[in-house]
Amino acid sequence: MIDCEVLDLFDGEQKRRVPRRGDIWAHFKKNPVTGCNNLYRVMTIGKFSETGELMVVYQKLHDDWATDNDVYIRPLEMFWSEVDKKKYPDAEAQYRFTFITHIND
Repeated sequence: MIDCEVLDLFDGEQKRRVPRRGDIWAHFKKNPVTGCNNLYRVMTIGKFSETGELMVVYQKLHDDWATDNDVYIRPLEMFWSEVDKKKYPDAEAQYRFTFITHIND
């Protein structure tokens, strides 16, 4: 597990990059228990066979209501999307996910 203190290392400047295996990204929603952003590790990038759309496959690194093995898939464009400020007016982040660091496997 990665402690949420790793977010203190982030300089606040959004780094737009194609997610890659081993990257750690923070989701814009904060964990209600810890007050930290939920962190996820990118497992791989896949391609939807019907359309060629790129998909990000990622795993949670935080403890909450889910199990430790939860894996998610999201289209890259959605992964990169800006936070809907109408739906989430109190969100501090500009983007749904923010790159934090890369950890070699």
